[in-house]
Amino acid sequence: MSTHEQINATFRHVAPSDELMTHIRREGEHLRAQHPGLGAIDTTLERIGRRGRKGRLFGARVELNLPGHRLVAKARAEDPYDALQRAFRTIERSARERVERSHRTRLRSRISLRRFAPA
Repeated sequence: MSTHEQINATFRHVAPSDELMTHIRREGEHLRAQHPGLGAIDTTLERIGRRGRKGRLFGARVELNLPGHRLVAKARAEDPYDALQRAFRTIERSARERVERSHRTRLRSRISLRRFAPA
């Protein structure tokens, strides 16, 4: 299965374009390069509505399936590319923290096992 098949994009009240799909794929592939072994990456981009006199507001949501965990990040911006980039940066940070936390937990369990092992 290629990485393009595992990066899903949904558009709500936004016309899908090749540029947006390329941006989503590029961000998803960057995330996969940082964290090999990821599950599916689901991305949703929607136009939320008008923001007073300032114009449209876009919302991006990225869901990431790590082994044993599901992470979700949301972001809003007046530009769809900006909203996507913010959501991907947030999910990247969350995934990095999750991996670091699991490494610390494994290290602690090894230390505690050694402490109680007979000499």
